[in-house]
Amino acid sequence: MLSQSDLEKAGYEVLPNGGWVFVDPEIMPRDWDDLAKNFGFDPNCRGVYFCVAGFREESWDLVVSAFAALAPKYSDWVLRIYGDGPMASSLANQIASYPVKIREGIQLLGATTDPWTVMQAADAFVLASEVEGFPNALLEAMGLGLPCVTTDCRSGPSEISRYGQDALLVPVGDLNALTQALSRLMGDADLRQTLGWQARTSVHERYRLETVLMIWDDIFRSVGVGR
Repeated sequence: MLSQSDLEKAGYEVLPNGGWVFVDPEIMPRDWDDLAKNFGFDPNCRGVYFCVAGFREESWDLVVSAFAALAPKYSDWVLRIYGDGPMASSLANQIASYPVKIREGIQLLGATTDPWTVMQAADAFVLASEVEGFPNALLEAMGLGLPCVTTDCRSGPSEISRYGQDALLVPVGDLNALTQALSRLMGDADLRQTLGWQARTSVHERYRLETVLMIWDDIFRSVGVGR
């Protein structure tokens, strides 16, 4: 699989699809108390949000391990995992192996039809993929102003995060790096706020529909189309 940087080094220009960034102005900024009530969350806990499609290409066992290692230090945080798939049962078994106080803070919540509103009830987002193309979940989380940790897999996260400027990048499969990155976010409210708003501003500037259409217009004009 070629990454955006591979193509750019070869002299190609990579044009993104437009209109992927979803932000509902009615829930920005979020009203945490109302969201917590709607989803049954404890308003005194902070949440790390994970959204998975099928538990296949995502290293969720590492995510759970990293969070479990940090849980005693950050007892006011919970890990919420959304999604379903063939590995859900093994992940549930992993969670069940931890002491009660740790496993109570790790929630397998199944699929959701309202991911954007759910993300509004989070304080951080993690993408732990081993392989990606162009991860819309990461783009949407950043567009909603969530500080993000993401694996630096072959294609997608690095480009979306501007090579680690707008999200914390960690190597694929590196439990220690993932744990450290999560600890940085969970322990630093100022970093969460700065990184979240920086991410939101960055993806809106680069991926909103109007910006992408202007890029396409420039390409067409450069080859004599539309004159």
